[in-house]
Amino acid sequence: MRGLPTFEEERQPDQAIALLVQALVLFEQLGAPERAQARRALARLQEKMGAEAFESALQAGTPQREPFADKPTEPAASESMTIAQALEVVVDNTVTVLREAPEKRAEWGQVLEELRSQVKAQGLDEFALFLEQLSRLVEGTMPEVLTPHVPPAFQEAWEELVRRIEHQRQSPPGAPPLP
Repeated sequence: MRGLPTFEEERQPDQAIALLVQALVLFEQLGAPERAQARRALARLQEKMGAEAFESALQAGTPQREPFADKPTEPAASESMTIAQALEVVVDNTVTVLREAPEKRAEWGQVLEELRSQVKAQGLDEFALFLEQLSRLVEGTMPEVLTPHVPPAFQEAWEELVRRIEHQRQSPPGAPPLP
């Protein structure tokens, strides 16, 4: 979480809000202590921007594929994020950082590392290994070097991620990104 407020400092509140909301959802579901920091950062942005501008930025920064767009950012205790939902969020965010905001690689890498620690502590070793490969990808390791280390249960998500990243590299400027 430490790196996310720099979006705010660099006057990029839309990006800060989008990443903070997605991180908050993951932190809530994992029971991570960083959820309080994410809530405070969102409250600070809302206070700084005003409620209307904050809501507008929140709507603009929420991807349409986002599985939590119609859910509150603080789920009821009975709700549970599945690994598939968490996987979709981290893959989407990783693609977004690599395609649209490469200058934010370090910050997203920190978030991935914190999430990896949390899921490992919960005994989700394969998901933790997948998050480690995402971190290495964000750091600049080529996908083909990492592919053999992706757990079999996460191969499909990895292949989708690589396809989306490769599409961006091969597309002419101005071509629409793959969802």
